[in-house]
Amino acid sequence: MLSHGPKTEGTGVPHPTICEIIEELASEVVDENYRVAIYNSRGVTWRGKGGQQERDLAKWYDEIAEQLKNQWPRVASIYKKLAEGYRSEASHWDNDAAIDDIDRE
Repeated sequence: MLSHGPKTEGTGVPHPTICEIIEELASEVVDENYRVAIYNSRGVTWRGKGGQQERDLAKWYDEIAEQLKNQWPRVASIYKKLAEGYRSEASHWDNDAAIDDIDRE
């Protein structure tokens, strides 16, 4: 539910009210559910070759974490975890593309 809350106008950054709620609750369960809900909100994707889509998302989530880290460190940590997960997926898709290239040789 919190992941569907308002964003700061013109950005993907969660509204300060959402950040305050997450920080106040200080719950690992809430943090994880919020992270999973954001991850799942990506929906279906069309695969290009390699992991560029995921690297772009990792960069975006790192930028959000950077904006939040001083005032809402718990929320920033959630976005850092999202970025780390997408970097890992990018590596997976890069490896998958490399294997495909080898198979075609």
